[in-house]
Parts: sequence; structure tokens; C-alpha cells
Amino acid sequence: MNPLQPDELRLLTEVGFVAAARGELQSATQIFQALEICRPNAGFSYAGLAVAKLARARYDDALQVLARGLATVAPDDAQDLHALRALVCHMAGRTSECARAIQAAGDHPLARSLTTAAA
Repeated sequence: MNPLQPDELRLLTEVGFVAAARGELQSATQIFQALEICRPNAGFSYAGLAVAKLARARYDDALQVLARGLATVAPDDAQDLHALRALVCHMAGRTSECARAIQAAGDHPLARSLTTAAA
């Protein structure tokens, strides 16, 4: 049984993304790690933690989080994580990895915009 209701999960996710956007890595990390415990098969906790790492230019750490998420989340629910992985690879200058992630993300809008930016 999940100890948090859907509205509570959504609120914590939003607070975590605000912390990530403000560069508050420690707060964002604590929130998203707790969400990962509550919902290990949901991509939002991995995406949020990766965004927090990305905000601090910790590309390798962000990619490790995304790899963990991609190993856990059902393939049908992983498109967002693949697209975020493409963004991290793009920002880190990892062109070939970025291309593979874009392909894995399919028609995700972020992946499409990265394809356009790379052209």
C-alpha cells in the first residue's frame, strides 16, 4: 500500500522540481529519493532527481539516475526518461549517446526538439 495519496505525490513532485530548478540539490535529492521509495516503478522520481543533477551540471550523476530509472520503469513508460537522457547527453556533448537516446525516445517532443537543434 502506498502511504501517500495521488495528490500528495503530485505536490511533492512539484516541490521537488521547484527545488531542482532553484539549484537546491540536497532538498530535491531528499524529495525524489523518498518518492522513488514510494513509487519505484514511476519515472517521475528518476526524472526529478536527474533534473536536479542536471541543474548543477552533474551529467554523469544524472545519467546514472536515468539508467537506474530505465532499468526499473516499464518500457512503455520510459519515453520521458529516454528524452531526458538525450537532453543530458546533448548538454554533456556526448553526441553518439544523444543520438541513441533520441531514437529510444521516439516521438517525444523533447527528443524531436533535440533532433532539430542538432540539425
